[in-house]
Amino acid sequence: MSNYFHGYTEKEFNRLVEQSSFLGPDIYQNLHIPKSGTLLEIGCGVGAQTRILTRVSPDLKICCLDRNPDQIQLVQNWLNENAQLSEQIQLVCTEFLEWNAEKQFDAAFICWVLEHVPDPASFIKHAAQQLHSGASIHITEVQNSSLYLHPSNPAIENYWKAYCRRQEQLNGDPNVGAKLRNWLFDAGFEHIDIQAHLMLRDRTEPEELRLMMEYWWELMESVGDSMQDEGLISRSERDAAHEAIQHFHLHPDACFYYTFVQAEARKI
Repeated sequence: MSNYFHGYTEKEFNRLVEQSSFLGPDIYQNLHIPKSGTLLEIGCGVGAQTRILTRVSPDLKICCLDRNPDQIQLVQNWLNENAQLSEQIQLVCTEFLEWNAEKQFDAAFICWVLEHVPDPASFIKHAAQQLHSGASIHITEVQNSSLYLHPSNPAIENYWKAYCRRQEQLNGDPNVGAKLRNWLFDAGFEHIDIQAHLMLRDRTEPEELRLMMEYWWELMESVGDSMQDEGLISRSERDAAHEAIQHFHLHPDACFYYTFVQAEARKI
């Protein structure tokens, strides 16, 4: 797996938890997560999505897998504070492609993970091997080329381009969402449902627009130091982008548009 380009700081932990809450309504209203059975969460990170999964499907047994021991420890710390979930959740710290389940699962869940791995096709094929016939897979991924701002704002747009270039430098794919159906088909899934889901914020809901721009800045700036160190963006360009994003929502015709991709399928 490639380096997680947002890093593993306490600030990033807090950002991920806040992100899951902020984007949760957009993500989970479209997914058909099983209410019971067993689910493999691949790339659980700090457990931000795990927290939501336990609320969406309280009778679901979840195996949370991540390669980073510090991330797994953060999930364990949360479980220590929520002892009632200890029988619902199992934690596994390992490289996913080097691991095989003792017993196949009823479902798999992947959220904002494939964008960070160098070979998503192999990742999906290995996920299929952990599922029994008829099991479901549920994927949410980025499609970063879909970002559109009106009016056009070069400071923000240049920062976003540098953000995507940095991800590509680390063997990630900022447009992984568009490719999911091919990979699912090749991995032996059927009934593949691909949906592009719109996040549109504009002046009809000015506070929602302001909050989205605030969130988007935190997302981009989480990679700011790395991008600056690699010469992808300068300090002055970062400052200009911050200034622009703080005031973007005040424009009378301001519009933020982004689509993410979700895929659901059944293993043959």
